[in-house]
Amino acid sequence: MTIEIAYTSTDSYFGAPWFDVDEWRETPRRHRFVHGGFAGTDARFSFYFPPEEVYRDRFFTSVEGGPGGHESRAAALGEGGGLASIGFAFSHGAVLSESNGGHIGPPGAFAGRGSVDGSVTTWRATAESTRLARALATQIYGRPPAHGYIFGPSGGGWRTILCIENTRGIWDGAVPYISPAGHGASFPAIISNLVRVLGEDLPSVVAAWEPGGSGDPFEHLNSEQRATLATAYKAGLQPGAEGQLLSPVPELVVLLTTSEMHRDYDPAYFEAFWAERGYRGGDGELADELIEAEVQITAGVTKAQVGGALGDVLPNAGLIADDAVVGLRLATGIAPRRLRGCDVTLEGGVRLTCLGWVGDVLILDRRAPERLAAITPGMTAKLSNRHYLAYCHAFRHQVDRGAPECGQFMADGLPIYPQRSLDVSDVLAGAHATGAFEAKVIYFCNRLDTLASPLGGPVSWAGKVRRALGERAGDQFRVWLNDNGGHIAPASRPPGPAPVVDTRIVDTLGCAESAMGDMIAWVERGVAPPADTDFTVEDGRIRLAAPAKARLGIQPLVAATAKGATCATARVGEPVAFEVQADIPPGGGELIGVEWDFDGLGAWPICHERSAGGVELSASHTYAEPGVYFPCVRVTTHRDPGGPTAYGRVRNLARIRVEVT
Repeated sequence: MTIEIAYTSTDSYFGAPWFDVDEWRETPRRHRFVHGGFAGTDARFSFYFPPEEVYRDRFFTSVEGGPGGHESRAAALGEGGGLASIGFAFSHGAVLSESNGGHIGPPGAFAGRGSVDGSVTTWRATAESTRLARALATQIYGRPPAHGYIFGPSGGGWRTILCIENTRGIWDGAVPYISPAGHGASFPAIISNLVRVLGEDLPSVVAAWEPGGSGDPFEHLNSEQRATLATAYKAGLQPGAEGQLLSPVPELVVLLTTSEMHRDYDPAYFEAFWAERGYRGGDGELADELIEAEVQITAGVTKAQVGGALGDVLPNAGLIADDAVVGLRLATGIAPRRLRGCDVTLEGGVRLTCLGWVGDVLILDRRAPERLAAITPGMTAKLSNRHYLAYCHAFRHQVDRGAPECGQFMADGLPIYPQRSLDVSDVLAGAHATGAFEAKVIYFCNRLDTLASPLGGPVSWAGKVRRALGERAGDQFRVWLNDNGGHIAPASRPPGPAPVVDTRIVDTLGCAESAMGDMIAWVERGVAPPADTDFTVEDGRIRLAAPAKARLGIQPLVAATAKGATCATARVGEPVAFEVQADIPPGGGELIGVEWDFDGLGAWPICHERSAGGVELSASHTYAEPGVYFPCVRVTTHRDPGGPTAYGRVRNLARIRVEVT
């Protein structure tokens, strides 16, 4: 099958489209797959066309999270991969379009602004690929698509916003989610610094916010740790989110990605940090923490030799072969905990990053697995944490003067520290959001996000939107803020030193799926979605309204008790009575499931299926061993309980404390 189409790119950056794949595929659903790119550029695209009988005159544009760089993710996601999957798009009768954003691979594959214009990688490549997808859909089905929608998470949510702000007439609606929206402090840098400074004292901070905890996270910290934690709270880290940092695999991946982007776009910062006054490095404040050494490698260590704990440090450890080298043993007296974030430069100049440690083994990122495989004892490696320490302080030197959370870095309206000419938006996206657009937008984020400040989108960017749209904001814009949701779904986190992480947060992808259904109804039938979530912010702390009819949005509220209280004691063998109450906001659908997890391991052994309108349920459990447990109840609602519930499940949870003697 050969595509013949008379198409001229509307953006002069892009040459003529070329196609190298055009075929019918049977999995995960029957579809016509088209792959190609634009001449003279690194832009690539993948299009997924449903059969005629499935098509309902719509197209979806999926924008990859992180920095992008890939264009064939949808097929791998199969049926249940959420918005970005073929299954979800076809369930709505939509053509699905993906783009690599105009560059191939992750940061480092293109070296700064001189190689690829930031506007290309943020919105122009996505827009041009979508225009081509629409033209092909018109040719294939004999009529142009009636409506188009765009969505993306995290960095993809940011680029979704930039797409709709910088184009007109392509998309009718957008669902950006868990995105900082290009505003506020450099949150990944703040979190990286927090993990570095708290170190082994992080568990005491986590324990303070647990049910029955002291409520004082500063109690066991030194002065530097207290100041660093206070900075993070004012920047948007919410109490209760810290538990995710006990096994910070996703956070470290973002550290690696964003710090490399910073190195690409503003390399001079990493020199100025160590040379100029006003930077902690230049002022000599980090001399005791600086590591620069050339050491001998005593062994390359394989996944099998590291064992199951590898998942606490290395992303996607389950996909790595047992005989693959994943780390090193070094002849050095430096404590492994001090080497997290270090550049490890191997012989031949290959530079990798230390993501953490297991025992005395340093675990490295796998950007050059062939070099890791070639390691033999006796080789040397150079260690340096100059880049890491500089990145951990970048938030001081990229102050967004209009963001409330950046007020802590200013005095009398002026930044306290030297400022870079390139700010967070420049480094992470290459473009700035304005808040002005013509499409309809449903934006949502999660209160316990540890990678994108929950203040950036719903406060700073939303403020710009409302100023730009004025009276039209209510007709075009919604902001939903979920409780107990993080940046990464709990199922994506490996079991680690704190396995209860799975029961601290809920997967909120169903909220994005539900939002897309609302968006279609809003655009195509004029049915307005549920109202904005009501919340207030004081000194970085987000307080959600209650009850559900006051909070609004679409997420249910949950309250749970053991023996009638949030903290209870019991004896081994004594039945413990648990109760849950769920409160559903107007338009929030119906309760379709209540799940109990009594030991905090995320197994959810007891499930009450679809409650016939009731939102008060009970359960009983007997503990066989003494100890402190954090039972959890998770409730799920659905906006269309009579229809298919594979997509659009909206969840919340509540945790309690039971001490068994």
